[in-house]
Parts: sequence; C-alpha cells; structure tokens
Amino acid sequence: MKVRFLETYKVKAADGPEYQAGEVYDLSEPSAQHFMRKGRAELVLVVEQATTPEVLPLEVGKTIQQSEARFIAKRRKDKK
Repeated sequence: MKVRFLETYKVKAADGPEYQAGEVYDLSEPSAQHFMRKGRAELVLVVEQATTPEVLPLEVGKTIQQSEARFIAKRRKDKK
C-alpha cells in the first residue's frame, strides 16, 4: 500500500526506519493504516496512463470511487 508521509518520522525501535516528509513508501497494509490513523501519512493512488503515471493522494474518509471521480473531473477540465 503506497503512502506519502506528511512529516519526517523515525520509528522508535533501535533499528527502525526513518520516513521522510513528502516521500512515497510502499508499506504493508497494517503499517500504512497505522500511520494514516496517526495522521503521519496519506494514501496515494498510482494511476497509469499510456505515457505518464500520475500519483494522486486519496483523502482519508473518501472512497476509491470518489477519488476516481475527482480524477476524471480534473482530467476533463485539463483537456478544455
């Protein structure tokens, strides 16, 4: 599950990783859910097109369908 950290965070375990603010990491679902619940990260979707992938944040509390609708509306607006 891909998440973008909203702040730099060092895991408290002695050999724990450090996550940098603004960077996207692929974490296990339980880890991603933990950091999202704590407000330290947000879910991102990778939407691949024929030429260029685009990473979009998924707002906490929104469904995938709502985010897809937002993406489609944005693309239609950009084409005008």
